[in-house]
Amino acid sequence: MAEFKATFLKRKDNTLFYSGDDTFVFIVPELYFDKGRKCAIIEGEYINLLGTIDYTILKGSEKDVTKRMKRFFFPSMFYTKPGRIEKAKGLNVNGQPEDYRLLYYTDNNEDEIVSNVKVPQDITNVERLNNLFIKTGHINKSIPYDKLQDYFFESIKINGGSYKISAQLFGAVISELCRDPNNMANPFRLSNTIEKDMKGYKPISIIEVPKYISPYQSLISENWDDAVIGAIMNDNRIASPMEKIMKD
Repeated sequence: MAEFKATFLKRKDNTLFYSGDDTFVFIVPELYFDKGRKCAIIEGEYINLLGTIDYTILKGSEKDVTKRMKRFFFPSMFYTKPGRIEKAKGLNVNGQPEDYRLLYYTDNNEDEIVSNVKVPQDITNVERLNNLFIKTGHINKSIPYDKLQDYFFESIKINGGSYKISAQLFGAVISELCRDPNNMANPFRLSNTIEKDMKGYKPISIIEVPKYISPYQSLISENWDDAVIGAIMNDNRIASPMEKIMKD
C-alpha cells in the first residue's frame, strides 16, 4: 500500500491508526457487504474492504458524516478494524439516498484504519473492482469523471499486473457507463452537465448500455426481456454496420 502522509494518521509497525481528538469514519455502501460482491467481508473484528469509498472526520459531537467527505483512493482490498459499526438507512451521501455502514475509529491504539499496509497481491481484487464498476454500474459518485480510469489502472498495478492496453480503450468503456443524467441516451461526455460538475454523471451497468444505443444493439444484448423492451423504447433509427451485415 502506498505511503500515507495524512496528518491524522500515525503508523506503528505496518498498522495505521487515527491520531487526534476527533473521530475518523469510513462511509461504506451497504451493497459492498453483499455476499455475491465480496467488496466488504467481515472476518471477526476485521473487515476485508475494497478501498473505493469515502471518509470523513467528525469534529467534537458532530453526527453528519456527509460534511467534509473525501475520497479514499486504494482500488484493492485491505483489512481494517473499526471500533464500532453503525448502519445508516437512506443516507444522502452523493445526491441520492442509499444504505451505508459507518465504520468509526478513534485515537485509542486499538481501532486500525489499515491493519497492514503490506497488502498481498491478488488478481481477484481487480476482478471485484471491475465487477463493481462495470458489471453492476455501482461507481462511487464522489469520483470525478476524469479520474475514473485511474482506478482501473491503479488496481491492476497494486496487484502486480498490467492490462497492456492504452487508456483510450478504458475511456471508451467509461464513456458508455457514465450517462447524461438529463438524457440517458447521451453519454456524459456529450452532456452540458460535464462543464458544471465532473461528478454529475449517472453510472449504469455495461449490461444496460445496448438499450441506449439502438434497437438492434438492444436486441442482441444479454437479457432477452430487457432487450425487447429496450428495442421498443429506443427511437434511434440509425443502423449499425453489423446490422447491415446481418440483413444481407
